[in-house]
Amino acid sequence: MSQELKVLFAQATLKAFPELTQEEALVCSGVEDPKNKEHGDYACSASFKLSKRFNENPRTIADKIIEHFPKDYRVESLEFAAPGFINLRLSDEFWLQLAIADNKIIAEPVMTGRDDADSGSFASRLLKIKGDCFDIGDWKKVRKEAGKRLAGN
Repeated sequence: MSQELKVLFAQATLKAFPELTQEEALVCSGVEDPKNKEHGDYACSASFKLSKRFNENPRTIADKIIEHFPKDYRVESLEFAAPGFINLRLSDEFWLQLAIADNKIIAEPVMTGRDDADSGSFASRLLKIKGDCFDIGDWKKVRKEAGKRLAGN
């Protein structure tokens, strides 16, 4: 996942700063786990690295990268964090997709008692997931558990 996000950050960086080469954009667009998970799921320090090259404030650099970041269903938000990080949060849709992809079970939604779900619908597929039970609305708990399980792989 971090490699895919690195490519998205590099694309945004190239659009924001067309004077960079593709290689330069890739080198400065590394993605890492933030030191504090409350800040997001991933962090990129491109704005800090590029601020020296362009002699601009890291926040100004970050704003330009964020403005050019491609739309992607996996990304919920991007925000600047001093001294020069762009923190990224993965979307709820990403976590739902992950929960049912490749038979990797992360969460099971709580049954609502509704019988009207179409047998081929996304909701009915979610209801068939086997695994630990979480309230589908409790994304913090789902993310925490998903993070633990993915770290073990």
